[in-house]
Amino acid sequence: MGSDQSVMETIRRIKSVIRQDAPFHDRVRDVLHIGNQYLGLEQGYLSRVNDQTDKITVVASAEPTDRASDLGKKSEFIDRHCWRTVKEDGIVALHNVLETDFAQETSEDLQPGCYIGTPIKVNKGLYGTLGFVGVEPRPEPFSDADFLFVTLTAQVFERELVHRQFDSELTRETNRAKILNRVLRHNLRNDMSVIRGHVQLMAEQLEDDRPGATAFQHIDELLELCQKARELDVIVNAESEYELTDITTLVEDTADTVAESYPDATIELQADEPVRAEVMPSLKRGLRELIENAAKHGGNSPSVTLTIDDTDSTVSIQIADTGPGLPDIEADVLSHGEELPLSHGRGLGLWITYWIVTSHDGRIEPSVSAEGTTLTVSLPRTAGTGSKQGILKLQRARDRYEAAFEEAPDAMVFLNDDARILDANAETASVLGMSRKNLLGRSVREFYQGPEEFDTLWSEIMDSGKSRDTIVIESTDGNEYVLEYSSKTEILPDQHFLINRIVETRSQS
Repeated sequence: MGSDQSVMETIRRIKSVIRQDAPFHDRVRDVLHIGNQYLGLEQGYLSRVNDQTDKITVVASAEPTDRASDLGKKSEFIDRHCWRTVKEDGIVALHNVLETDFAQETSEDLQPGCYIGTPIKVNKGLYGTLGFVGVEPRPEPFSDADFLFVTLTAQVFERELVHRQFDSELTRETNRAKILNRVLRHNLRNDMSVIRGHVQLMAEQLEDDRPGATAFQHIDELLELCQKARELDVIVNAESEYELTDITTLVEDTADTVAESYPDATIELQADEPVRAEVMPSLKRGLRELIENAAKHGGNSPSVTLTIDDTDSTVSIQIADTGPGLPDIEADVLSHGEELPLSHGRGLGLWITYWIVTSHDGRIEPSVSAEGTTLTVSLPRTAGTGSKQGILKLQRARDRYEAAFEEAPDAMVFLNDDARILDANAETASVLGMSRKNLLGRSVREFYQGPEEFDTLWSEIMDSGKSRDTIVIESTDGNEYVLEYSSKTEILPDQHFLINRIVETRSQS
């Protein structure tokens, strides 16, 4: 008991306790113990009410004294006082239970001497009650300061329960997203690679190549979707640093890259002079997605115009095309990062752009007319504090891995349990004389001299975990290569890694 000042001092202690890094039950118990001390009572508890089953569950109670322990053994008084508090939907304060009509509802040995409690609500819904009880009646009614203390303590619990509920929901959503992402990035991609290999074998035996071409188109679109899911995962979870960058050169280089892939598209840059801004390296990836999208969906002989404007505080990049127009669902992704429940965009590319631009504290504004679509990317010239140095650069370890795999002078390949190729770097494609796309799903047995012997070799590789030896493979150009290989199984579940170095070339010409 005390004044309003002592109430606020005690609440500050309670807030300090509830913020500690400790299990929820322990923090609640310590807060209730502080409440017992302040009110001069023996027991405090936080209850959970299930109004569908009419069940009361005590979430936590204060450290018991001998008298409070005896009181706690008679749990019926908690149920009765909880339900009364719930029914009255406000603070219930009984300084002498025996003098109230409530005393007639229960036997004398189940009655505490006094009680004060209040409902606990989370997101406007009933959670339970906060209650404090004493073995003996109080000589005076509970004071206004006591009412204030119980009200403020309840508010502390309510805020903490809201945070716990939010964290729980966020954890569930995060776990669900991780599962879906893993399935998309690994399982689906690996299975589609294997399917592609089998379709390739079947297509080679057909006189009509149209069914095979259609199948390859859809398979490759799914593989591209998986790859972009991997990129999006990197973007969302990575960190970055801003660099002062010539935006004009950046856009020009990006446009040149897209033009190589879409030779039928006319891509023109309109910029009078260099424009500089602090951006992350990932911006190039986001702009490439937008320019590529314009070239890809701009119809026959698409025309794409890039314009750069700037002010003292912002830089804007316009991508205008002559295509049929951006669908509303795609515009929603770029503008708000949202999709309607019953309609979804064509892929993850625009999501990648959205994440990149918004992490720069920028925005994308689409404009669709009869002449085509114009997308305006607006960015601050100076890096703001809102992005906390961004979330978009590849982490150094992942960056080093990507560079090592893509640019290594040795042939590197990931295989599944059946020795089918799940991923291969550029050097592997060069050695085997096939494009990386056409290698996906093919069995290494196809290139090994003596396919029957390969089964024995592969069993030894799988059994050893790590191994090193030499093998002879035959490239599609007719040459034979003696490769020194190093293997490591189970890099990921059902994925195995081989590094191959050419030690001898045997020309068949």
